[in-house]
Amino acid sequence: MHNGQKFLAQERVTFSRYIAHRTTQPNLLPVDKINVLLISSVAFDLENKLKPFSSNEQEAIRKGIDKAKRKKLVSLTKLKVAKFNELRVYLTENRDNKAPHAIHFDGHGIYGKRCTSDKCKKINPGIKREKCKWCGSSLTSPEGYLVFEDDEGQADYVSASKFGDLIQQTSFGNEKQRGVFLVVLSACKSGMALAGDSNFNGIAQNLISRQVPAVVAMQYLISVPAATAFAEQFYRSLGQRNLLATAVSHAREAMGFDSNQWYRPVLYLRWKDNEGGKLFTESSASVSPHQIEQQVIQYLANQRDSVISTEVSVELSNAVDEVVESVIKPTQFLNRAEIWLEDENFRWELASKLAKKTLKVENLRIYKSSEAKKQAKYRYQVNLYNCLNWLLEAFKTWQAKEIDNFYSYLIEFPCKLYIDALNLFKNTASEDFVDDRSVISVIHLYVDILIDKITKMR
Repeated sequence: MHNGQKFLAQERVTFSRYIAHRTTQPNLLPVDKINVLLISSVAFDLENKLKPFSSNEQEAIRKGIDKAKRKKLVSLTKLKVAKFNELRVYLTENRDNKAPHAIHFDGHGIYGKRCTSDKCKKINPGIKREKCKWCGSSLTSPEGYLVFEDDEGQADYVSASKFGDLIQQTSFGNEKQRGVFLVVLSACKSGMALAGDSNFNGIAQNLISRQVPAVVAMQYLISVPAATAFAEQFYRSLGQRNLLATAVSHAREAMGFDSNQWYRPVLYLRWKDNEGGKLFTESSASVSPHQIEQQVIQYLANQRDSVISTEVSVELSNAVDEVVESVIKPTQFLNRAEIWLEDENFRWELASKLAKKTLKVENLRIYKSSEAKKQAKYRYQVNLYNCLNWLLEAFKTWQAKEIDNFYSYLIEFPCKLYIDALNLFKNTASEDFVDDRSVISVIHLYVDILIDKITKMR
C-alpha cells in the first residue's frame, strides 16, 4: 500500500492479516511474563538450494530479548536438539508455568510438494512440477514445510499440518494450560500459500486454523542479515510491552525500507477482542506519574528542610514517608524499576560499566603500584554496586533509606565521581525504558534522592 510518496508501512500505520472463517476466534488472556521456546535448526539441503547458515540470528534473538529478560518480562529457553520429536517431548513435559507461550523457529523453510514414493519422500520446491524430479513418482498437494533435524543432523521436512497438529494437541488437556499464543517463524516462505484445495496449506495459515491467535512469518525468501535485524528489534520492542503489530512495524524499520526485504515479514492475527496483539497484562496503576513526581519532590524538600532538629527531622520524615507510601504503593511504576534491578549479576555488570566510564586516571595517581590501582578500581565498583543496592531497597520499601551502612566506603573517592556515575545510570534507565516515561521519571527522582544524600555526607 502506497500513498504516491512512500509505503504506508513507513508511516504510522501497522498491518496484520486476518483470515475470516467460521471457526471460533481464540481468546487467550495476556500474561505478566512470556515463556519463549527457541528452536534453532542448522539442517540444510543443498539439493533444494538450502545452504548452511551461521548462528548470527540466534545471537540476535538472545540480544534482542536480553533487556526483556532483565525486566523479568520474558523467559527464553532453547530446545537442546532441533528434532521434531524433541519438540513433542518438551511440549508434553513442560506444563503450567513452564509451558511456552511463544515458539520461535529459526531455520530453513520451503514451500512445495512431497514425493509419494516411500523410498524417496523428497521435497520438490514450488507448485508447477507434477512428477518427482528424482524418481518420477507422483507428488502430494503443495504445502509449507519447516526443516527440522533428524537423528543424523540432516534435513527433516515437517509439514504445516503435522506441525500444526502438535501445537494444537499439546495445548489441550490441562486447565491451567494457556496454550501457545504466538509462533514466530524466521524460516523462508513460512507465510506462503499459493495453491491447493485448502487455504491453510501454508505454515502460518495452518497454525491460525489450529487456534494459534498470532503468527509472525516470512512470505518470501529472506536474507540472513535482514532476518537477524528483524529478530533483534522485534524482541527489543516486545520488551517494551508493545503490541505485536507495533513490534513487527519496529522490526521492519530495522531491516531498512531501502531494501527489498522489509515487506517479507507478515503478521497473521486472529485473536478475539485483542486488536494489535496485546501479550502482556496492563499495569494496574491508578495514580498519574505527575502525582508521583510531586510526592517524591515533596519528600526531597522535606528532607532538606528537616535539619532544624533531629527530633523534628525524624517526625517529619516519617510523616512524609506515610504519604509517599500511600500514593506510590498502589502503582506499578516503582515495581517495574524494582524488577529492573532485581538481578544481582545485572547490578554488578552495570556497576562495572559505570566504573569504567567515570573513574579517571587522575583519581588513581595516589596509588603507586598497579596492584593498588587495581584494588582501588575494584573498591569503586563495589561502591557503585552498593549504590544500586540502595536504590533497589528504596524501590522495594517505597521509601528512601539512609546510607550510613556504606558511608565509610564512599568517602574514599570524591563525591563528584558518584554523581557522574549516577547521572550515567539515569541515562541507562532512559534507554531501557525509552517508551515508558513514567518509569524513567520515578527512577530519575530516586537517583536524585541518592545524589542528594551523598552530597550531604560531605
